[in-house]
Amino acid sequence: SAFASSFNVSAAGGVSAVQPNVSMEEVIDGAADKNAVQSDFVVKGSTLTYNKGDDYSKDPYLDFTVESGGHKGSTLAAEVADLPAGITYKVTEKNLAIPGKPAWSLLSNTYYCECRDGLENPQNFTDDGIVFTLTLDIPDDIKAGEYEIDLKRFHVVEQGSEKDPPIVEFDATIIPGKVVIVGDGSEDDVTPPADDDDDNNSDVQSDFVVTGSTLEYNLGDDYSKDPYLDFTVESGGHKGSTLAAEVASLPAGITYKVTEKNLAIPGKPAWSLMSNTYYCETRDGLENPQNFTDGGIVFTLTLDIPDDIKAGEYEIDLKRFHVVEQGSEKDPPIIEFDAKIVPGKLIIKGEGTTTPPDDDDDDSDSDVQSDFVVTGSTLEYN
Repeated sequence: SAFASSFNVSAAGGVSAVQPNVSMEEVIDGAADKNAVQSDFVVKGSTLTYNKGDDYSKDPYLDFTVESGGHKGSTLAAEVADLPAGITYKVTEKNLAIPGKPAWSLLSNTYYCECRDGLENPQNFTDDGIVFTLTLDIPDDIKAGEYEIDLKRFHVVEQGSEKDPPIVEFDATIIPGKVVIVGDGSEDDVTPPADDDDDNNSDVQSDFVVTGSTLEYNLGDDYSKDPYLDFTVESGGHKGSTLAAEVASLPAGITYKVTEKNLAIPGKPAWSLMSNTYYCETRDGLENPQNFTDGGIVFTLTLDIPDDIKAGEYEIDLKRFHVVEQGSEKDPPIIEFDAKIVPGKLIIKGEGTTTPPDDDDDDSDSDVQSDFVVTGSTLEYN
């Protein structure tokens, strides 16, 4: 989703320190959610065993080790599944299975690790080495039983970029870890059901709004002329530390590329893509969050409009625009939220035609809207 140095992370959904090593010139193909294939790359969780009533803070490290199948690593992404029985966690920063022990960093529920070497080459994994570690916080009143500690996903970008194909990326096979609490005979040793937690409940509403522009053409125009649909920002006085944006499915066979520069932030930092999400590190040279230029262009789609598109009005939308304003695990408080999004439009003018229906995507059901708005621009042609 994000990155030209290394990437440090906060724990409640915020990224701290510097940005990972993927720039927009090294955009990662976003097909991962649809077609990511299982591979001989296996991530396996360990088992922690305690007697009921033990000191659960003693060595609470649940490791995930790797069998790489000979694959190398360029960038990694990991997402932790909801944990049962009130168990919580922090992620140990270092990735011990890669030379240099690169750090894991967190943005919006997903951990990222840039694991290229100093020459920007992917590196080999140490098989059986620890690639990801959870430091668990186990409640004192946990019941006896066996609790699964799982990852939702472990995604590997092995090599390649948009400018340096082929891109090789895949989802790893995951074997969950376990916490076993051995009973003391005072209760049945049955595994209680997992808690049904909503891990997105930390997002807050804000007055940060992203608004899409409108592009207009006459039917049959050269649609490649100025096909730039801009999203502008009204920040409500909020600053930006790290941003994440996800584009909704586009209608009528329209495709897009994302323009690298973020013009609404000093220094025009680049957007970079990882697994369907674009990321932008917006801190200044002293690692401080920066102000947005209200009314400025924060995100731009360069549209590829099919020649045979029909006349009508087409919505160009974002699934989500997430803002980490400030803070990290080591520098609380963390302030982050979802922006309010006002979709952009593409209008194709023609006689006797009606506006096609929008695609019926169930993209935004779980995203919290806020008064932070990203607005799409409009393109016009004669």
